[in-house]
This record gives sequence, C-alpha cells and structure tokens, in this order.
Amino acid sequence: VHDADALRWTDLAFLPGPAPELLTVDKDGVVHHLRFEDDAVRTLGRFTIEETWDYKDAGLLSVTVDPRFLENGYFYVGLSTSQTRNIIQRHHLDPTDYEATRDSATLVMEVEDPRAPRSWHNIGSIGFTDEGYLWALFGDKVLDAEAQNPHTPLGALVRVIPRGAPEGGYTVPPDNPFAEGLGHPGVYAIGLRSPWKGTYHDGRWWFGDVGLDTYEELNRVDAP
Repeated sequence: VHDADALRWTDLAFLPGPAPELLTVDKDGVVHHLRFEDDAVRTLGRFTIEETWDYKDAGLLSVTVDPRFLENGYFYVGLSTSQTRNIIQRHHLDPTDYEATRDSATLVMEVEDPRAPRSWHNIGSIGFTDEGYLWALFGDKVLDAEAQNPHTPLGALVRVIPRGAPEGGYTVPPDNPFAEGLGHPGVYAIGLRSPWKGTYHDGRWWFGDVGLDTYEELNRVDAP
C-alpha cells in the first residue's frame, strides 16, 4: 500500500477467517480490500462507490462487517450522498469480482433532511452489538434542535436489525425506546451533535462528539 493511498482513509474493518485481511474506506468513496503479508500490506482489489458526496466533512465515512460474514459475505458502509442525505448500505464481498461487489449495494437506512445548511455533522461509526443489531452514530446536520427530537435519527445513536432480503431495509429491536411509537423506532439515544468515531464494547458505547469552539466531548451510553 502506497502512503498516498492512506491519506484520506476514514475507517477500517478486519475480516473474520484464516487470512489476515481487512477492508478500508476512504473519503472519496473507494473501498479497499487488503491482506497482511509479512511486514507489508497488499491490495487485493478495490472499487468506488460513485454516489459518494465528499465535500468537506462528508464522504465515505464508515465500514463494518456482518457478524455472519463467513456465511453471507456482507459488509456495510456509511456515507454521504448529498449535503442533506446520509445512508447505510450493504455490499456482498466477492473477491473474484469487485465490480459485482460494488453493484451489490443495497440500501439499509437513509437519514435526510432537506433543511441541512452545511455539509457537516454526518454519519459516524457503525458496528454491531452482541445481539447482532446494527448501530450507527448520526450527526445533527447543523440542525441543533433536531438532536433533542426523538422523532428523527439526526443527532442520535441508532440501533436496527438489517434485513438480509434483496430489497434491504431494516426491522427494529423490540426493546428500542420508541419501538412502539412516540418517536422514531430506530432511535436508541438522542442529544448528539456530531459524533465522529465510536466503539461498542461489553454492552455499552463510547464515542467522541465534536464541540463548538471551546471543548470536545467523550460520551458513554449504557442504556436508552
């Protein structure tokens, strides 16, 4: 891997299995499939997600691997497609055909608000819980009040169950706080501004949130 290839990488995910392989994504919309070989990393293949919108903070920003990857070959990416829209989409990795991997894109979730005034505060990290639920961090798209609105995924930690069906989409864990109404069913926790990088471990989330002018935040979420 040339140094220049890594300058705009935004996330990575290791693949399960006997070979030491991983996927990386870069801001411009390129997904790289890599393998460690001795003291080097070799590129096995790559493809570009053409609908990626990479202005300023936006772009192809996150990647995670399905817990059943060895059975289904699925991985997921989080990206911006416009100033107002961020999505999570699923791909099926075919290491013999990266064009087919690209073309397998299936929409899982989209979060959009046409009022978004900037390219800032987009999707952050994505991953899976111990139960196999897909989680994602979404910024408020500079619509500050929406972070306190449980009816939108803007400014929220989201937890859903991606459908494996060809049409994609998701269902909702029954213990989500708004699963039966009174809010967006996918929302798990609200009040975020621009959560960028985060992780899930031992039943809780840890993530950074971008402050305004003075300080940054480190957040821990234990429950809805």
